[in-house]
Amino acid sequence: SNVQNGTYSLKAIAYDAAGNSKTSSTVSVSVANIVVPPPDTTAPTVSITTPTNGAAVKGRVPISAKAGDTVGVATVDFYVGASLISTDTTAERNSTYGVVWDTTKVANGTYTLKAIATDTSNNTKTSSTVDVSVVNPTPDTTKPTISITSPTNNETVTGKVTFAATASDNIAVTRVELYQDMTLLSTDQKSPYSVALYSDKISNGVHTLKAIAYDAIGNSAISTIVITVHSGSGTNTTNTTTTTTVNTTVANDLKTAEIDTTVPVVDLVLPASLTSVSRDAEVTFSANASDNVGIDHVDFYLGSKSRLLCSSTISPYSCTWHTPKSFWPLIYTFTAKAYDYAGNVTTSSGKTVFVW
Repeated sequence: SNVQNGTYSLKAIAYDAAGNSKTSSTVSVSVANIVVPPPDTTAPTVSITTPTNGAAVKGRVPISAKAGDTVGVATVDFYVGASLISTDTTAERNSTYGVVWDTTKVANGTYTLKAIATDTSNNTKTSSTVDVSVVNPTPDTTKPTISITSPTNNETVTGKVTFAATASDNIAVTRVELYQDMTLLSTDQKSPYSVALYSDKISNGVHTLKAIAYDAIGNSAISTIVITVHSGSGTNTTNTTTTTTVNTTVANDLKTAEIDTTVPVVDLVLPASLTSVSRDAEVTFSANASDNVGIDHVDFYLGSKSRLLCSSTISPYSCTWHTPKSFWPLIYTFTAKAYDYAGNVTTSSGKTVFVW
């Protein structure tokens, strides 16, 4: 261990008491000691790339970090405050590690993100922190408003009468039902909400008209009035009934609401130039999405593991992707998921991109 690795010649010389000597034949040997490298004390590098500091986020949020090391990165841990949310052990080709943070499980407010990289020698490095604001929409508990506009309360009607109502909601009215007493006369999914009422087909006397408005979540509201039918061909059931005004919009659950179960429609759109792109470049793709009530957001995913890249809440829905710095051609598959206000979801067909 005191000599350098290499080839050496060995010999032995024997001496007797009179000083006579004899030298042996030489022997050639090779020294090949294992060189133990010095301990790895170099910490890895790590930095959060998405989201950016000060960003407003909601729903499922992708958190990405770039990490590197002189020997090798073993793990990247992602934290929200002091809580570990997930660990990634496999990097993308451009040394990016990532996890998805479900912000619907926390209250709206400001949160601090950090990533800790650990190398194969257990050296660690903590990234600079990133502060984000969670701004998830609060659950829709607002009931629609509805008012019967024709006929008026306590009105005496004859002949053909238009039974009409107006309705509104903080998001959207999905349908309005119009009743005469307990009989459903009409269901309208868009304004105008009205139906013809033929008094000669209704018995003479006092009757209740009721309109029920529903939103996509199933919140409902009711408006009622009373009318007196006086028709020569109708049957007179009462002549001396006094009515009181009850024309009011009432939040009520008298009828089980039909919740919106219609799934959105979504199509991932790749420009022609995006089907084949170079390494280390930024490209943008989009999605067309529609729904019977409204689109809440569209998520864009990468690869067979469905890694969330970004989320878009405003049409046109789009996402920017930075291609990897790999040194060999790769094929990537992308999908888009559209969510409506009721939580219904649809996944688009996959589209591929060749990175050369």
